[in-house]
Amino acid sequence: MKLSDVKLDSGKATGGVWAAYRDGLELKIARMPNPEYDKLMRRLGKPHMGKLRRARFNAEALVNDPELDAIQKKAAARAILLDWRPLPEDDDGQPMPYTPELGEQLLLDPDYDPLWRFIVDVAGEEEMFRAEDAEAQAENL
Repeated sequence: MKLSDVKLDSGKATGGVWAAYRDGLELKIARMPNPEYDKLMRRLGKPHMGKLRRARFNAEALVNDPELDAIQKKAAARAILLDWRPLPEDDDGQPMPYTPELGEQLLLDPDYDPLWRFIVDVAGEEEMFRAEDAEAQAENL
């Protein structure tokens, strides 16, 4: 094994990668955590800093506390879920471009929990954000 095999691509980590969700919808998802997500978590979580510190290494605490769960989803709507394609349609057939506000609305809605779970799974999968060596990049061209 080469040390470079564990190297992450910081561009992918913050700029996101496309992941197939369902019914042809692809989501552009950044790595969780990333610097922008961490900054948002600090800003949004400032009033709850004691709780956040205690929950930092306890994912269950984040999920089981509604305030911390909401903070995490609000930050993710701005720094983890970055885009989608093709544009999904609303119930009236109108295209819905991705916006952080729309992302926040969906992620905070318990009926969209499968979407949230998918985003968390992809964002936490290090292999999605690995740096490719020059040989692998040439093969992908």
